[in-house]
Amino acid sequence: MIPKSSTKFRKFFMLAFTRELIKSGIPSEIDELKKILKINKKTSTRKLPPRKFTKKRLTLPQTRLPAHLDYLKPSRRNDFPEVDFGKLNPLIQDPNILDIECAGSGENIIVTGTMGKKPTNIFLTREEINEIIQDISMASKIPAEPGLYRVIVKNIIFSGVISKIASSRFIIQKINYNLQFKI
Repeated sequence: MIPKSSTKFRKFFMLAFTRELIKSGIPSEIDELKKILKINKKTSTRKLPPRKFTKKRLTLPQTRLPAHLDYLKPSRRNDFPEVDFGKLNPLIQDPNILDIECAGSGENIIVTGTMGKKPTNIFLTREEINEIIQDISMASKIPAEPGLYRVIVKNIIFSGVISKIASSRFIIQKINYNLQFKI
């Protein structure tokens, strides 16, 4: 077992080791190393503010109809085939939930409704997300291509970003036909 050494000895050893490396090095590389060390000494005296990493919320731009089509409102059609949302079916059927947000595979599903905004214990895999998108695509008869994807099926607005490289993400909004609605 190697005994623990003091910080003074570690510092001495690293300086001696670096000095020997410099002695055996090429002069141009030594000059470059000196420049780097001078820059590091100048920047290390300043304290940088701590960096906070926050997850970005999925936002999709709202599409507007041209002014001459502004009178059009979504209407309920019952001839759509049923869409299987898999793990999200209980959330779809819950009347207290208005929005369901999936920020990608491995991320918590976040719901918004009468209870406020809450994360759930539900996670979707990439395959499950793609299955939901394909079911929505089949029901709406609008092909799901990479990029922004927005469709309305029954009483649901499905808005998403479809990606073949990264995990796709989406928001499901329930339409309350009793309220005024704007697209």
